[in-house]
Amino acid sequence: MYKIQVDHLSKSFNSIKKKGVGRQVVSTMAAIDDVTFGVEATEFLSIVGPSGCGKTTLLRMVAGLEKPDRGEVRIDGERISGPSPKLCMVFQDILLLPWKTVRANIELGLRYRNHSNDIAAAVDRYIDLVGLKGFESYYPHQLSGGMQQRVGLARALAVEPEVLLMDEPFGSLDAQTRYIMQRELAAIHSKLRRTIVFVTHDLEEAILLSDKILMLTGRPSRIKEMIQVRLRRPRDLYDVKSSSVFAELRKKLWNSLEEEILKVKAVGG
Repeated sequence: MYKIQVDHLSKSFNSIKKKGVGRQVVSTMAAIDDVTFGVEATEFLSIVGPSGCGKTTLLRMVAGLEKPDRGEVRIDGERISGPSPKLCMVFQDILLLPWKTVRANIELGLRYRNHSNDIAAAVDRYIDLVGLKGFESYYPHQLSGGMQQRVGLARALAVEPEVLLMDEPFGSLDAQTRYIMQRELAAIHSKLRRTIVFVTHDLEEAILLSDKILMLTGRPSRIKEMIQVRLRRPRDLYDVKSSSVFAELRKKLWNSLEEEILKVKAVGG
């Protein structure tokens, strides 16, 4: 049994356009069409595809934050119909509470879920894990973008989810900070062995972090291919980038993605 099983997910959105006096036209846009895949326990899966193809919509349906028109998501065989304690999602926009300290922000999820264990000890553990020791009393405005991302990651990990969903969490970071966060996330995944589903536009990032990469087509999104990343773990990210396997996989992914981008342009999407 897969840890995450996605079966025949489909999702469309309606939009209303005004046309003349008192007239409205409802149009439907298909975002996701009949998507099926599975994610093994402790596996790191990245989802890539053309911009606007519905990667975030797919992730939100896995999280139970968006209801599919058809199909279902199961975690350990249990159908997901809303937010689940087994799941936690990390967004690109971290949404830290500016009036709360690093420690207080990390505590939020634990208090919301009525965590019965020692909250202070749990927060200390994850502050140390993400490299924020010494910054417990700082406020978000006193932190760099990378450090704010660390707070968001610690907040998600502190509730000890079995599945971590991440929606372009490093997309707004500069190249240097992004590399550091990639390395930190790889180390955390190696240590904690959580199942991770990770949305990114960065093909190199997907290769560096993932066990498998799911390539989506342009809208309506379907699965184009599932690609195995045959690189040993643990990975030294610098050494990986200089390997022939990395270069071949990057070329394969880019050619596949470029084909989809050109299709989107051809139909004016």
